[in-house]
Amino acid sequence: MIPVACDYQLPNRSRYGRPTAGSVLLGLAPNAQALHLSSLALKEHLGLALYRLKGWS
Repeated sequence: MIPVACDYQLPNRSRYGRPTAGSVLLGLAPNAQALHLSSLALKEHLGLALYRLKGWS
């Protein structure tokens, strides 16, 4: 079997370039994408922990 990465996330193109005062302020505010990415990371870590507890890895 060959392992394949899944759910690969590309960076947002608007993040490239010189930062402005507005972009810095918007970067400090919470947003839905950050919550989504946090939930993906949490799901992956919980899955890894479950596999380790069941002895599958």
